[in-house]
Amino acid sequence: MLPWLLLAVLGAGAPEGALTIEMGDATATMTSAKDWTLRTLEYQGTPIIIDAGGQGAVIMPNGGDWLGGGMARDGEQVQTFEVTADRMEIPIEEPQTVIAGNTVTTKTSMLAGIEHTAVTRFEEDVIVQEHSFTFAEDQDLTSFYPFIYSFSTEFTQWLAQADGGAETSGEFAGDGGHPVAVPVSWFALFNADAGVGVIGYYQKPLPGSTTLWDAEGYRKFYIQPMSGEIRAGTQLDGTLVLRFFSADVDAWQETARQEVAALRERFPAEEVEAMPNQLYDEGVPEQGFLTVETAHLRVPFEAASAWTIDEIWYDGFKVAGPTGHFGTVLIPVGGNFIGTGHSEGGREVVHSLQLNVDGEERPVEVGTTIEGDEVELVKRSTIHNFDATHTVTVLGDEIVERAHLTATEAHELKLMYLFMHCIEPGTTRWIAETPDGELVEGEFESDKDFELEQKARWVAQWFPEQNLAVLLYSTRIPEPETGMMRIWDQPHYHKFYLQTNAAAWAFEQGDELDYTLVFRVVPGETGDWTAVQAAVADLMERYPPVDAE
Repeated sequence: MLPWLLLAVLGAGAPEGALTIEMGDATATMTSAKDWTLRTLEYQGTPIIIDAGGQGAVIMPNGGDWLGGGMARDGEQVQTFEVTADRMEIPIEEPQTVIAGNTVTTKTSMLAGIEHTAVTRFEEDVIVQEHSFTFAEDQDLTSFYPFIYSFSTEFTQWLAQADGGAETSGEFAGDGGHPVAVPVSWFALFNADAGVGVIGYYQKPLPGSTTLWDAEGYRKFYIQPMSGEIRAGTQLDGTLVLRFFSADVDAWQETARQEVAALRERFPAEEVEAMPNQLYDEGVPEQGFLTVETAHLRVPFEAASAWTIDEIWYDGFKVAGPTGHFGTVLIPVGGNFIGTGHSEGGREVVHSLQLNVDGEERPVEVGTTIEGDEVELVKRSTIHNFDATHTVTVLGDEIVERAHLTATEAHELKLMYLFMHCIEPGTTRWIAETPDGELVEGEFESDKDFELEQKARWVAQWFPEQNLAVLLYSTRIPEPETGMMRIWDQPHYHKFYLQTNAAAWAFEQGDELDYTLVFRVVPGETGDWTAVQAAVADLMERYPPVDAE
C-alpha cells in the first residue's frame, strides 16, 4: 500500500494536534504544543522517555532563554510537520493513533536564526532520528544541543563506550552529577526492576561530548558539538538511533553490547569530516580529547573546554571527575563568566598548543594517548582582557599547573577562580593550613555549602576507602583581601577553587598574575594527615613559596 501524506504544503504552517505511534511493544507520542518533538516513549509499559524539559533539539542564545524542543511556547517556529505511514490515513486535527511498522515524521522549523530539519523514523524496535542544522545568520550560543532527551528516573544503571573504545559503567544516584561527559559512540541505560533498557547509538556521529546528567527529576541525555560564536553558513547534521530491549539484570550489559553490534550491522556508522574551526586559531582542535598517562596518573584534556583537564585517575581510581570545569574562569565587573568551558559572558580563545614529552616536542592529536615520565602541555590563549599562558606538567604522582596572565588593557574583575578541580565526592574530610600555620579541618555533608572559605597555603581531602588523599598546594597566596581557597560541598563533587578575589580588582595594561598550583596524590593517608603533611614538606622544599612580602 502506498504511503499517505498527512501534510504536504511547505510554508503552510504546522498543524495543531497530537500523535501517538504504536510500534509493537513500544508507544511514542508527539504534540504540536511541544513543537512536534518526541515527548514520551514507553516499552512494555515501562517509561523510557518522560515528558520533562527540552526534547529533540534545543539552543540557548548568549544572554537569552532556552529555545526549541518544547522548552517555551513559540520558542521554536515550526513551519511544517509531515507524517507518512504505510497503512492508514488519519486527520491530524484531533489526537490520533498510528499503528505502523514504519512511520516517518518530518519537521522543519527555525531556532532563532538556525534552520532545523528533524526526520524521525519509527520502526517496531527502533527510532531513528536525523537532525540537520543550517546557521542562516551568525549566532552566539551559550548552549547548543542537537540531541537532547529526558529519560526516566526508573533507570538505575548506565553503560557507555567512549570514542576511543574504553567502556565505563555505573549506577545512578540522582545526585546532580554528570557520570558521562565525554565523546561516546553509544550509551545504554537499564531499569533493573523492570528488566528494560534503552540504547543511544550514533549512526552519524556529532563532534563533542555526550552528557548523562543524573538529575533528581530525570536522567538527562544531551550532546553539545559547539557553542559560542558560530558563523553563518555553518552546517551540522547527525543521526541517533534509539533501541529498546529486555534483559536479565545479571546479563544486561552483555545484552546491550550484542544489541549495539546488531545496530552497527544494520546502521553502519558514517565517516564524518572534521569541522572547520569556529573559535580557536587554525590548527588548534576544538573538539575531542588527548589523554596523558604517566607512572600513576591518567589525565584527559578536553579541547572543547579550552584544553583544560577533564578528569584525573590515580592507579585506576578516579580522584577528580568530569562533573564541572577545571582551569581558569573570571567575571568582569558588569559581565558574566568567561573562561575554560564557560560561555555565559564570552569564550576563552585558544591560539596555540605545545606538547612536550620527556623533553621532546610532539604533535597534539585528539583521540590519542601520550605516555611518558614528564608530559607538559603549554596553552596560549585570550581570556577577556588577558593574554594567558597555562602550563600543565603531568609527572608520576603530581600535576604542576602554572597560570601566567598579562592584562592587555585596563579593566576590573568582579571574580576570578584561577584554578578549579572537581574532586570526586568519595572524600569525607578535609584539612587546610592558613598563612600563619594554623591547621583547620572539617567534614563533608553534601549540604551544597562551602566548607572552606579562607586564605590557605594548601588543602587536602581524604578518600577513606582507598587510604589516599589529594593535596592542592599553592606557591602564592592571593594578595587581594577577598582571595582564598574554597571547597564546595556538593553531592556530585567536592570542588576546590583558588579564588583570587571576590570584589572589584583593577588591572592596568601590562599587569601580571603568575601562580603555580601543585596537585599531588598522597597514598597511605589513614586520616591522621601524617602522610599529607610529609607530602606538604616535600612540596614546599621543591616548590618554595614566592609570596610578595
